[in-house]
Amino acid sequence: MVKFLQLNLNHCRAAQDLLAQTTRETRIDVAIISEPYTPKHIGVWHESLDAGAALWSCGQAPYQLTQRMARKGFARAKCGRIYVYSCYIPPSIPLAEYTAIIEDIAQDAHGKSPVIIAGDFNVWATEWGSSRTTPRGTILLDIFASLNVCLLNIGTRSTYSKAGRESIIDLTFASPDVARDAKWHVSDVYTHSDHFAVITDTYQLGSRGASRRLQHTGYKMNTLDLERLLPMVEGLGIRGDANSSADAIAETITNACDAILTKVRKGGNAHRPVAWWNEDIAKARKECLAARRKSQRSRPSPNFEHHLQNFRAKRKLLKEAIRRSKSRYFQKLCDAADAEPFGLAYKLPPGMPRKYPQNGLNDCAPTDDNEVLSIAAKLKADKSPGPDGIPNGHCGYGVIEDAEHALFYCPLYSRERDKATAGRNDLSPENLVARMVATENGWTAVANMASAIMKELQRQERIRRGID
Repeated sequence: MVKFLQLNLNHCRAAQDLLAQTTRETRIDVAIISEPYTPKHIGVWHESLDAGAALWSCGQAPYQLTQRMARKGFARAKCGRIYVYSCYIPPSIPLAEYTAIIEDIAQDAHGKSPVIIAGDFNVWATEWGSSRTTPRGTILLDIFASLNVCLLNIGTRSTYSKAGRESIIDLTFASPDVARDAKWHVSDVYTHSDHFAVITDTYQLGSRGASRRLQHTGYKMNTLDLERLLPMVEGLGIRGDANSSADAIAETITNACDAILTKVRKGGNAHRPVAWWNEDIAKARKECLAARRKSQRSRPSPNFEHHLQNFRAKRKLLKEAIRRSKSRYFQKLCDAADAEPFGLAYKLPPGMPRKYPQNGLNDCAPTDDNEVLSIAAKLKADKSPGPDGIPNGHCGYGVIEDAEHALFYCPLYSRERDKATAGRNDLSPENLVARMVATENGWTAVANMASAIMKELQRQERIRRGID
């Protein structure tokens, strides 16, 4: 299941701060944002050319934003298997320019499936509960009629409310295979924006179902028992074709880890708040929500103006509470950096984008056995495992003949590697592993290194046991 939240932030810092907490509390995978305050780092953020629309992969295990494209008025990226469009078209642009943007969206989305197109279109039509259909609404309906999408908006609940005026201008379109089981609703969560948050649960699975399970399971390496492990992997070898051998090896090693090592949970608490969140902010947000409801329900009574002013005062208090808390947290990080320059404050500066060197792809230099063995001697068994969840320390303990053939020249290996790494960080030119495997020479170097390491560890283990 992929969970989306769409919201117009009105270029408001407090609204974007609250969004960070809301996405954690409601377990949102991808935020579809209009008028963001400031961008986040490029790995999880993609925005339109005019910076009016953005996609934010904000889940605990963020989706990769692949196949990106940005134009004026919208941004598109693929999240799992779903093409997602974030749109924002301001009300001030001429009708001809509005038409051009809608046509651009439709042209790009044509032929793509499954797809979700969502955002603030600033458009009115009776089809989604408005009292009238404007020329913009007619244009949108006519152009989107050429796409295989349907409207997810249900009911007449407004998505925008300001000073007694309400509208339905935040729309969500989706392919039939996504819309069939999707759950769409307007949330009551307080957003500090004049737009309401719209949440869409889709059951169009991405490609990371297995990797999600692995991210929540690990092993304690200090529970390793070699006397029990070695008999379980001693019989491994090449039998049959490469695919069946790779399956047998993976299954045997996984079963051995499950039987011998103690499992641990990874990933932390999914509801862990943002670092600057505190009880005062939570209380102020709750009071804002109550004041907003009173203001909305008092229309058109004589008390409406009083409740509206009270709501505005509560909004101001919440904004100040967030500002003070973030300032205190930043000062806390500064103090921690003074006390321990290379501690947590150095590693996790809030909102600091990561910069990667822009280097091209190059062929790996040839390696020899001595160089590989010197690298292997420095490997640490207690480091984090790869996408398959198997501890690094186990790789050398199995007696595997011809590991290069079984693991690296097997079509199944490439497919399983792609599935296992789905949902993790993008493989890009800045990633060392991606550089190593990007060329034929790189694949050969990695294969030779793995084969040499495993054969050397096998030899050392046999010597230790008195076999050789």
